[in-house]
Amino acid sequence: MRLAVVVTAFALSSIAATAGAVEGGETHNLAGKQHHLTVPSGWSTYEKNGGVGFTPPMEKLHGAFECRLDAVQGEVKDVTAKSKKLAADEQTAHQTWATVTDGNPFKIGEAPAAITFLSGQPPQGAFQLSMFVVWTANGLTYQFVADGPSEDMDALSGEMSAIVYGVSYGKNAPAQTLKTNKVNLDDPQFGITLQGLDPSWTISIGKEKGPGQKVPVGIWMIESPGKPAVAIKVRRFWIDKSFKNGFGKKPTIKKVQSTDLYVTEAVDKKAKTTTRTYSIVRADHAVQIEASALTAELAEADKKVLPVFFDALTLTTPPALPHAQRKGVELTIANGVKIALPEPWALLEVAAAGAIFQYASKEAGSITVFTRARRGGGVVDPFTAESNGFHKSCEDPKGNKGKVDEKDVSFKNAEEAKRYRCRNGKSGSVMILARGKGDDPVHLMVVAYYDSGSSETPDGVALDFTTYVKLP
Repeated sequence: MRLAVVVTAFALSSIAATAGAVEGGETHNLAGKQHHLTVPSGWSTYEKNGGVGFTPPMEKLHGAFECRLDAVQGEVKDVTAKSKKLAADEQTAHQTWATVTDGNPFKIGEAPAAITFLSGQPPQGAFQLSMFVVWTANGLTYQFVADGPSEDMDALSGEMSAIVYGVSYGKNAPAQTLKTNKVNLDDPQFGITLQGLDPSWTISIGKEKGPGQKVPVGIWMIESPGKPAVAIKVRRFWIDKSFKNGFGKKPTIKKVQSTDLYVTEAVDKKAKTTTRTYSIVRADHAVQIEASALTAELAEADKKVLPVFFDALTLTTPPALPHAQRKGVELTIANGVKIALPEPWALLEVAAAGAIFQYASKEAGSITVFTRARRGGGVVDPFTAESNGFHKSCEDPKGNKGKVDEKDVSFKNAEEAKRYRCRNGKSGSVMILARGKGDDPVHLMVVAYYDSGSSETPDGVALDFTTYVKLP
């Protein structure tokens, strides 16, 4: 599988991951020469054996994590071969259970660079991902190596991208400018747009059950930098005529672009936090923005953080959608991916950057299909993140205990597409990944499974679904 890597800070007309917060830099010696290094907000550095290690905030980690930058005198002729050799040596020495991907060339400024991944499920612990970035400049060969649980590698990809792009030769040299220095979000089905947030904000996707939802549904998760820290969740759910007071206590009103937001507060005395919920009620659904902060810091958050968020927020009105009607459905999810399904497809839920559909017939049974569209978010591209996640879920030795097989498939207007099938486990599923074309391609994930939890895999329906999808 060719893993084209987008090494930019996160530009979120995309789905997920983060943009590294770049507050400044530090001066360190690499290969005996002074360098200016970009250090993401909240990270620390240490020097060891001539290299520089980077440590993210511990609260962001779910397991052992290492991140290190080294340099040696001389420029290697083939950065791709060097990157692959680093991965292969690590596999032989410490990760015999992991698989090496093909090396992928790219550029850091004008410098030739390449990245290779090493991934797999160890005998114990979480699914692991290692990456090996090599580039040449200033008469030196630079090596950036990171290793940790795949969920951490994905979540921290934007900040690691800032480190890679922020290496400059000389004490007073400025860090290289990242291609994207603002965080944006555009989700037409949620009817929300965020523009111009500083890169120190992070945006990702989580899963939670909302009102009336039978399965966890994708929600937007947004975090402000520093203190006071504010965690924001944005969810969408269907409502009907019985929805009269879904706000709990009597709400107050906040207007945003002439739209009424119904505001309520809930205090968790044990956690010492306050959650303020802003509800936007539309004809057939509601969108809720939940902002949580330490109660002691709420007043300061009202002055310094929430105004920044609402200044960046624009509200739009999504088109009316048929809910749970087997008459087909047509909609555009995040990043301009268009989906037009005929009968008997039905729309079950609208999720962050995607949607959940259902297909039912006497011949095929009932099949649920999840979709999600995202763009690149740092040095770990979406293709890698989604593939690792599917392998982890299918082959979990304590869970499904299945085995993944994969093959290339055709997908209109895609640079590449691959089908992953989970077989011989407690339950079966199929995932199709498609990478669009262009310098900043959209990546689409389609996951299908039988509602009955069958170990069979709905290959035909999943592939049929992709024929109704149009990538931008």
